[in-house]
Amino acid sequence: MEVTFAVVLLVASMGLVLLEVFVPSFGLLAITSLACLVGSLVLAFRAGTTFGFALAAVGAVGIPAILFFGFRLLPRTRLGRHLILSGPGAGAPPADPPAGHLGRTGLTITRLRPSGLAVFGDDRMDVITRGELLEPGTRVTIIDCTANRIVVRAEGDPHPAAPTEV
Repeated sequence: MEVTFAVVLLVASMGLVLLEVFVPSFGLLAITSLACLVGSLVLAFRAGTTFGFALAAVGAVGIPAILFFGFRLLPRTRLGRHLILSGPGAGAPPADPPAGHLGRTGLTITRLRPSGLAVFGDDRMDVITRGELLEPGTRVTIIDCTANRIVVRAEGDPHPAAPTEV
C-alpha cells in the first residue's frame, strides 16, 4: 500500500509542477508539489531503501524534464501568448538610429554632470558630456553616437571631438 501511495504522490507532485508552469499560483502549487514529493520519498524509503532511491532518481530526472517541456510548451498556449511579449516583426522598421543625430545642436534641459537631458528640436534625449559640467540652457552639439550613448559638447568649445575608437 505504501508503494502505491508513494508512486501516486510522486505523479501528483510532477503534475503540480507542470500545473505551476501554466497557472500563476504565486508558488502555492510549487509548495504543494514539494510536500507531495517529500511525502512520496518518505513512504518510498519506508517500503525499502532500493525503492526509495529509485523513486528519488525518477523525481530528480522527471521534475526538471517536466519543467523543461512545460516551459517549451508555454509559448504555444493561449495563456502563454498573452504572457510573453513578441519581438518586432521581420518587416518592422529599425528603431531611430542615434547616428542620424550626429551634428545636431540643441539646448540642455538639466545640468549635465556629466549626463542629463537635452532637447534637439522636438526630441528630448539622455546625453552625456566628455566630462565637462554644463548648466541648463547651454547650447550643445552631438559629437558621437554609439549604441544608445549620445555624447555632446558645448557649442563654441575650442577642443574638437576626440576620435572614436573602432
